[in-house]
Amino acid sequence: MPPRQLRPKILPGTTYRMPAHCGKIYITVTTDADGRPFVIFVRFGKAGHCGAAIFDGMTRLVSYALRSGMDPQDVSRPSPVSSATTAGIPA
Repeated sequence: MPPRQLRPKILPGTTYRMPAHCGKIYITVTTDADGRPFVIFVRFGKAGHCGAAIFDGMTRLVSYALRSGMDPQDVSRPSPVSSATTAGIPA
């Protein structure tokens, strides 16, 4: 994988508000000069929500992969092996 790109000082982005079972989630996707997703942020409507740390870590990983050249389709594609089958639980 190529080295990750440095984040420019200014990037265009779009924020989406989505309903979730725990309230509202705000997803911000910034894009590079070619319009490809570059950095992703996820925030809950309520500060300090229990899932915030999980989403923070996940979006950091996804953003790092995108900045390193991973295809956005590969990031969003579900894994061919579900966590249930890897844990030995029949699907």
